[in-house]
Amino acid sequence: MGDADEGIVLTDEEREALTGLAESIGDPWLAGQLAGQGQSPARPKRRPAWLRFAATGWAGLLLVLAGAALAVTTFIHSTRRSVWS
Repeated sequence: MGDADEGIVLTDEEREALTGLAESIGDPWLAGQLAGQGQSPARPKRRPAWLRFAATGWAGLLLVLAGAALAVTTFIHSTRRSVWS
């Protein structure tokens, strides 16, 4: 069986328009494929969502806030226990 896209032929204008669209949405792999650069069979993998989140700095802020909340809770719990004992 042949490839599904064997019968598809794009004009140069259509190919340029699709390449520009792929670049505008931030997909350099697709833009390269449409421009005819390289024939790599596999698309590059995106980093997992949790890793992208961790790289933004928000993860660090959330960890600091969670640690502060834990420290305050522990302090309040320990002082309340010593008062009532």
